[in-house]
Amino acid sequence: MIRYLTKWLSGLALCLMYSAALYGGTKEQSEDERLLKAAYIYNFAKFTRWPESVFKHRDSPLHLCTIGQNSLSTDLQHLEGKKIKGHMLTVTAIKKAREAKDCQALYIATNNSLNYRHILATIKNWPILTISEASYFARNGGVIQFYRKKGKTHLIINLNAAHKARLEISSRLLILAEIIGGKNS
Repeated sequence: MIRYLTKWLSGLALCLMYSAALYGGTKEQSEDERLLKAAYIYNFAKFTRWPESVFKHRDSPLHLCTIGQNSLSTDLQHLEGKKIKGHMLTVTAIKKAREAKDCQALYIATNNSLNYRHILATIKNWPILTISEASYFARNGGVIQFYRKKGKTHLIINLNAAHKARLEISSRLLILAEIIGGKNS
């Protein structure tokens, strides 16, 4: 278990270094945090298993969609073309929740014009890994939520939401998060 965690963290560090190379120069804290979150989202996809029916072919692309606009949704474009479990990662901005039907992962930006509850209701039970920084996102049916505590980024994973979406989240990811919606929550 420790070996896998070390390998995962090494991969995360490599992803961060790659992201830093893309940006170059000195970054302010919020930019570093966004790069960390982009690396996390990449790794979320690595440690999630979707139903077999989601991918038509063994090499079908894995679609990461973004809805709404913020700095992180823009930064996610840098993940385009990376490979995850043999699937080429595509990153697509969508405008309406119904457009998410072909997405395997959906990042919902936090901005005042978005109603994430409406988006979650629209895609309910679709095999989509939903991710956001919105307050109470996981408690309201999102799968993974970022939050800040004592200056650090933390995760909440809603196991019931993952189960409804027919997603399996690796224990290697679960050990890094606060878990809700499971047997022990």
